[in-house]
Amino acid sequence: MLKPKISMSQLVMLLTLSRMFYTLNGILLGTGDGYGMAYLWAVPLSAVMQFILVLPALFLSRRQGTSIITAGYSLWGKGGAILAFLCGVYFLLSAVLTVFSTEQFMVNAIYPEASPIFFILTLALAAAYAAHLGLESIARCGFIIFVVFVCGVAFAFLGNWQQINLIFIRPLGTGSFGEVLRIAVNLTARSPEILLFAVLLPNLGKNGGRKRGALYYLLMSSLILEVIVFLISSVLGQLAEGEAFPFYTVGTLAKISIFQRLDAVHMSVWVLTAFIRMGLFLWAAVELFQSLMPVKKHRFVLPFLGILILAGGMLCGMDKGAANGLYSIMFSVIPIFVFLPLISIALLISEKAKDPEPKGGVSDEN
Repeated sequence: MLKPKISMSQLVMLLTLSRMFYTLNGILLGTGDGYGMAYLWAVPLSAVMQFILVLPALFLSRRQGTSIITAGYSLWGKGGAILAFLCGVYFLLSAVLTVFSTEQFMVNAIYPEASPIFFILTLALAAAYAAHLGLESIARCGFIIFVVFVCGVAFAFLGNWQQINLIFIRPLGTGSFGEVLRIAVNLTARSPEILLFAVLLPNLGKNGGRKRGALYYLLMSSLILEVIVFLISSVLGQLAEGEAFPFYTVGTLAKISIFQRLDAVHMSVWVLTAFIRMGLFLWAAVELFQSLMPVKKHRFVLPFLGILILAGGMLCGMDKGAANGLYSIMFSVIPIFVFLPLISIALLISEKAKDPEPKGGVSDEN
């Protein structure tokens, strides 16, 4: 099954970098309520939600020493294959949306006269190449890009330091708890990385390390997201609500002598982040689909899925209705709020009924 050979710290950086992809074009943030204090409170609440939702998978790993996929094969047989197929489809569609979102950014913000097909083809090939290199190579590349990304955010903050105005931050209004809760739910639903974390549990150290890894990922990604939301809210204010790419707009306003403007830096960092995200999700999808077929057919999986990503990106680019429908499905509460915890709990119940004593599990103390 999935046998990643990377450390927990590498996985944390990869997942954090992947989650930050949508902050750069506003999709993660654009949940219909604007920016301000509601978002700043919703980010930590979303982190708590994600940790609670992944806890059953961590408990399963404690007893079985495995992931939801491996446990599904072990306990449910063909049912485990269905589980692997569903997760593979979800990760594949996440890669498709990444390709489409990057193409939209390049065409609408950078090269308005360019052909979308060129960018979709280039991005699909880049995703296939990254997946072909494997998880270890993606992790090594991801570390460098993560450092560049953090530096880019720091430069954006420093470049806009004199333009930050706390008055621009929209305060909490009537029904503020409901607003915060709604945004937190949306943020959580738009975070497929927590499901990927649950799938990649088996070879990531002892269970205590896995719990800490989940906490470190949520803390790190939430901290960076808080900085970005604060920067957008305090620099753009209500103008951010009408911006398709608010963080890119913040970059254009930043003034740093060595860069003059940070929009070019933002573009470079965003494309590199997209490369990591596409490769990571496509690699996971390839591994899952390969588990469904004989070894002799494994070599055909990556080219086939690469073609599907290319076709999916083109379909979304030509038909905005299809793109919006895919966003609605992927960003619904079903994958993260329903699928992840219920499958983990069902596997725990099946494992408990089959063998009351833990086997293959690891201590939670390390």
